[in-house]
Order: sequence, then C-alpha cells, then structure tokens
Amino acid sequence: MNLLNAPQKDGSSLDAEPIAAELTNWLNEIGCMEAVGQYLVEQYALSVARWRQSEEAVSRLGLIAKRGRSGDVGASPYIGIAEQYRKQSTELLAEINRIVRLNGITPIRSPIEKGGFNDAHNQRTAYDAGRSARAIHQ
Repeated sequence: MNLLNAPQKDGSSLDAEPIAAELTNWLNEIGCMEAVGQYLVEQYALSVARWRQSEEAVSRLGLIAKRGRSGDVGASPYIGIAEQYRKQSTELLAEINRIVRLNGITPIRSPIEKGGFNDAHNQRTAYDAGRSARAIHQ
C-alpha cells in the first residue's frame, strides 16, 4: 500500500505524494536528496498531509464538539490533532533544513515554507541561495 496516497475512510486520498514529489525535486535540484533520504521526505509529506486533513476537519466540523455520553461541549479533538501534526511537520522540516545546512547550503526559507513549489520564483530563489552558499564554502 502506498501510504502517500492511501485511500481515506471518506473515499478521498491523503494527497501526500505531491508534497513528497515537490520536496524531492527541490532537494535534487540543490543536491541534497541523497543526504536527506526518501524516508524523511515521506515522513514530512505524510505529516503535512495529515495536518491539512485535520485543519480541513476543523473547518468542516467546527471548533466546538459535544463530548461522548455526557453531551458536554468542548473543543473539537481535531484542533489538538492538527496541532500535533503541525508541530511534527515543523520538527521534520527543521531536520531536513539541518541536513541541507550540513551539506553546505543555507536555505533562507525552503519553497514549502514560502507557500509551495508551484511558485517558480520561490523555487529559483531557494536554488540560487543554496548555490551561492555552496560557492562561498568551497
């Protein structure tokens, strides 16, 4: 089973594969994919996809939920779940950036942090910053 696009209970797919593909492309472009490794890329992609999924659940179901048998009102459990995945995503991206820095490239901000790899300007800026840093360290 491909976890990156695993079918979900509601019939949709997780859609982590595009996140992994975009990060892989960027890491290949700056010459760090081998150092980072596919496992870390996939873990990051899964975490981001789950974070988005949890945020969508909060948007769809609301911030407040009734609790079990008591019927008490409280915060939606999806808020905590989203926060956990956001934190995990941040930690995984920090680890990826740490590995990138250890390879002589100083990412000011990765394209993912700037809003995605679909913005060609952001992609070029990150690549140029990495290339400049490599030239300085040689």
